[in-house]
Amino acid sequence: MTDSTDIGSAGFRDPAALAAEAARVYDICAGCRRCYNLCPSFTHLLDTIDGHDGDVRALTPEEDRRAIDLCFGCKLCYPHCPYTPPHRWGVDFPQLMQRARVIRADRQGIPLRDRVLGNPELLGRIGSAFPRLANWANRNRALRWGMEKGLGIDRRRRLPRYGHRFSRWFRRQRPPSGLGGSGRVAL
Repeated sequence: MTDSTDIGSAGFRDPAALAAEAARVYDICAGCRRCYNLCPSFTHLLDTIDGHDGDVRALTPEEDRRAIDLCFGCKLCYPHCPYTPPHRWGVDFPQLMQRARVIRADRQGIPLRDRVLGNPELLGRIGSAFPRLANWANRNRALRWGMEKGLGIDRRRRLPRYGHRFSRWFRRQRPPSGLGGSGRVAL
């Protein structure tokens, strides 16, 4: 028998194995509820299960997707959950959510939103290369509406202002005029 929680195992990317494991873990979580107020994923999941009279198999794909997307993988649930390994039930909720994301990416690819927002270094490089344009775009109502629809960034969210990189600013600085020719400075 292979361990379907190991990313290298054949069962890790099997959607049927994921569905069975998700139903098992969701059922355990719905019975325990120690994690209820820890994160939005648990709150959504447990409230939704309650809406289906406790039947975890009645979750719709959209309800399940929302629970997956709300988990940040922070593992705050670990110290609260009595069923994490080495318990024989081996509940690893964040790993289950990550596994679901991997399978979704295999099937549907990585969404544009995740590719863009998942690379803050690139966003920073672009924004600091053209700070006036980036700042204007971040204030433009039509573009903010487009960001909300396309990337899921709420149009009311205050976005950071961009400026030139320090290295670019430093290269453009000129030494003050009127320095003596001796080359000595006092510190």
